[in-house]
Amino acid sequence: MDLVTGALAVAAVLLVISGSRKVTDPTATVEFLIDLGLTLPAGRSGRRRIAGAVGVIELVAGVLALATGEWLSAALIGVIYVVFGVLILLALRRGLGTCACFGRAGTPPSRFHATVDLLLAAAALAAIAADSPVEVMDRSSLGGAWFVVAVGVSAGIIYALLDSVPRRRRPEGGAQRA
Repeated sequence: MDLVTGALAVAAVLLVISGSRKVTDPTATVEFLIDLGLTLPAGRSGRRRIAGAVGVIELVAGVLALATGEWLSAALIGVIYVVFGVLILLALRRGLGTCACFGRAGTPPSRFHATVDLLLAAAALAAIAADSPVEVMDRSSLGGAWFVVAVGVSAGIIYALLDSVPRRRRPEGGAQRA
């Protein structure tokens, strides 16, 4: 079950990153939601508040999962990633060039991205019955240092595969192929 807990921690770290970006600058998220055709309150400030609230929810869910490992935070992360996966699939269906998943324009949606989101959702939901990240670190050697390193490296690799690498592969001025 430590693997499931590790996957939950990776999902939580990615939420902290994306949520932080959406809180500090919700512009890309607002544009993505509008491009999807979702009705948002009138006015720029209302739209920014909603997008910022999405970021706060991501940030709080990620921090709670890492700090407490309560089953409710794992369930919330699972639901968040299911929603992310569905939004990515909608973005692909509508031919959108960005999903703003990491709080900035240019992150391209792909089937791979949707699959990763749904796998992270499954892991988070499975982690409801697993030990918390704190419990895993408490019983591991070196005070959990290996767990922290493994989670950090894994989150970095997933971030690169979903955001940084596709950005570099995108043709100049063109949309990403799914």
